[in-house]
Amino acid sequence: MSDKSPTTPPGEAPVEPQAQALQKRAQSGESQSGQPMLGTLESDAAQALSEAEQTLAALQANADKSESARSKSAPIPQTRPPSGIAIGMRLGVEMVSATVVGGVIGYVLDYWFGTKPWLFLLWFLLGVIAGFRNLVRAADRMSDKPSDGDDANAG
Repeated sequence: MSDKSPTTPPGEAPVEPQAQALQKRAQSGESQSGQPMLGTLESDAAQALSEAEQTLAALQANADKSESARSKSAPIPQTRPPSGIAIGMRLGVEMVSATVVGGVIGYVLDYWFGTKPWLFLLWFLLGVIAGFRNLVRAADRMSDKPSDGDDANAG
């Protein structure tokens, strides 16, 4: 029993001869179907590199065209400072939205926990406080001077 042939299930070819056959085909340049292989790994890599270089060149050409078209287009108009009514509307919307969000959160929590009206009142007041805080921050950003609270954080 010194036979070193691999044991294979009946009806199947041994694994080692199949691997050897694949190695021979790869060395001769043939695929499993007997057709010549497309090329070696190096030639495939070189082809992929040349395709990538062509794509890069096309992208650079498109970028140059769009840059030249952008420079020929009309200049971007300068924005002017917001009017008084715009500032007033913004501040009003910020105050109302913060209050409404707080009220809605409180109402939903009251509904879930059955604690009406306590969580609604708490969150409504938190919304009002957040609204006033947003008003102060927005007003500070619109003015040239920072508020006292911003000076303490800056130093």
